[in-house]
Amino acid sequence: MFSGSMNTQKREVVLVRRIGVVLGVAAVMATVIALTAGTALAQAQSDTFVTRDPVMLRLPNPCMPGEEIFFEGTFQVVGHDGGRLPK
Repeated sequence: MFSGSMNTQKREVVLVRRIGVVLGVAAVMATVIALTAGTALAQAQSDTFVTRDPVMLRLPNPCMPGEEIFFEGTFQVVGHDGGRLPK
C-alpha cells in the first residue's frame, strides 16, 4: 500500500511539472504575440513623393574634339517622408 501511494505522488509531481511547462510556454507565446502586434501598430506612417523633370544636356566629347554628346530624358526622384517635420 505504501509503494502505491508513492507512485501516485510521483505521477502527481510529474503532472504538476508538465502543467507548469505548458503554462510557461503559453505565457511566452502570448508575450511574443503581444510584442509583435505592438510593433506592427507602432510603425510610422510615411508619405511617398515623386518628382520628375525633363533633362537636356550637351557636353563636349572628350574623344572627338569639336563634337558634342547630347543627353535627353527624364530625371526622377522618389523619396519617403517618415512623418518628421523639418526643423
